[in-house]
Amino acid sequence: MKTRHFSRRSAAILRPVALLFACAAWAATSSAAPIYTWDFQDSPYVAGSTPEGAGVSTGGLTSGNVVNVVDRETTPVDPFGGDDNKSVYIHKDKGSGSNVPAFQLELPGYSSSSPLVSGTVTFDIYVEELQDGRGSLEIDLGTLGSTSVNSRNSSFAAFQINTSTATGPGSILYFSNTTSGGSITSSGYAMPTNAKNTIAVSWDVETKTYTISLNGTQILSSDFTVSSIGGLSAIRFVKVSDNSLTDLNFYVDNIAVTTIPEPGTVGLAFLAVGICGVALRKGDDTTQVKIP
Repeated sequence: MKTRHFSRRSAAILRPVALLFACAAWAATSSAAPIYTWDFQDSPYVAGSTPEGAGVSTGGLTSGNVVNVVDRETTPVDPFGGDDNKSVYIHKDKGSGSNVPAFQLELPGYSSSSPLVSGTVTFDIYVEELQDGRGSLEIDLGTLGSTSVNSRNSSFAAFQINTSTATGPGSILYFSNTTSGGSITSSGYAMPTNAKNTIAVSWDVETKTYTISLNGTQILSSDFTVSSIGGLSAIRFVKVSDNSLTDLNFYVDNIAVTTIPEPGTVGLAFLAVGICGVALRKGDDTTQVKIP
């Protein structure tokens, strides 16, 4: 009769593997907590109609301006693809003069008096390139009022995507360290037009700074647009008023807000992984099995 030594971990390999995956999943979910996502797939968003629902508002929809939900069956079609995908189409008509369309989302559970003090906003965006003329769209994040009120001076992050043929299609410009939202600066980067892009904006009220990433690459870090703004309660997409005689079209989808974890939470995540490692090592005992 022979005696062979087998590891208990070898005899029950699924137990430590399952434990390791559970610990890794816990650490991952602790490092970023999603608060809210707008993907426009839900029933309140009807293709061919203006988006409606709690916390959703639009403005400037006169003289041919449009904010509509679109899919593969509408005109224009949703540019992001997918049989069931829907996105929001924002159109500034060349005949509307200084009147501009706006699309705003209020973050549930937060307000201008009690905003989210740190986090990340991500969204997909598709901008049609202008063939001739000038035009820019602006994205504002902060404690915004109604869509009829200027939002830049209530923003901790305000930036523009220029589609003008004169200044370079897709060029990104941003506002920083002002009291009213003036003083625009070029980022030195341009977003591809006529293509899907993903933008992420992260901010922290404690440091009063924000960063912008384009398609996974950070392109700028800046002081708050308006330093007194206390965080995020709303997001606005709006055409810049320039009285241009040019149509401007862009689309947004998959708008998500995610929190940045507190340092203590990150520490707990690392501690959990360490405890898992200890548990695995303690489970590496051996036992003898006699085989005839």
